[in-house]
Amino acid sequence: MATMYLQSVVCIDTSESGKDEVYVKYSIDGGSSKTYPSSGYHSMSGDEYNPWYTNLKLEFDSTVEIKLYDKDDVSSDDLLGSHTYTTDDAQYTESQLAMNSDEGSRYVLVTGPTVKG
Repeated sequence: MATMYLQSVVCIDTSESGKDEVYVKYSIDGGSSKTYPSSGYHSMSGDEYNPWYTNLKLEFDSTVEIKLYDKDDVSSDDLLGSHTYTTDDAQYTESQLAMNSDEGSRYVLVTGPTVKG
């Protein structure tokens, strides 16, 4: 079993003018999705509330998929970007671009084997 932390999320470009209301959905080893934070979201823009230090602990056997969403009260939530990690990725600190060109959003997922302090 591998342990990895989603240390932080960095906003480069939002999907709309102003701020995105960002939350994480993650799926471990193809299982059902879980949401972080369990209720709510984190407001982000390229200028404010950036980075978002999550220090979300993820334990998995083969893969973990991380998706970022923008909470939308009017219609369905917008996918901002995603990335799938393997157990090999868990041993390194790395930054992965998660983007949705249709929405114009660009975020960076920062992961590593330890909590970012």
